[in-house]
Amino acid sequence: MSNQEKKRMRLTQRFANYAKAFKQLETHCDNPQVFEYSDLEKIGIIQIFEFTIELGWKLLKDYLDYEDVELAIISPKRVIQEAAASGILEKMGVEAEVVFDMVESRNQMSHLYDEAVFKKVFTAIVDEFYPELRNIHRYFEDIAHDGIWL
Repeated sequence: MSNQEKKRMRLTQRFANYAKAFKQLETHCDNPQVFEYSDLEKIGIIQIFEFTIELGWKLLKDYLDYEDVELAIISPKRVIQEAAASGILEKMGVEAEVVFDMVESRNQMSHLYDEAVFKKVFTAIVDEFYPELRNIHRYFEDIAHDGIWL
């Protein structure tokens, strides 16, 4: 098996995992009553968001690798910077600054609990982050269906 075939397999698997997490998030963020959910339900949505972000930046990393973009340092920030610099985020219709905000929000929620931050992040997930994650999902779904890397 060639190195490019291995990269394609990895990318395909990563997208499948991202798609599963995203679909869970989509189920809730598309619900008009999402802001009326209990705190426990909102905590669950934040956890799903955290999984989706983790898989999302790794999906971008694998896509950059598949496109033969070499990264000296592999971190969420570096991957997002390179995806923005290479024009990939623009093709997706995604704002790099919002993706950075998603990673920062994920970090905030993973390391501390503050009710004001919780409410702010939850609102951002539904109103700002989910649409960007949907754009990422659609982009990869489209190129997968076009046979570019499947």
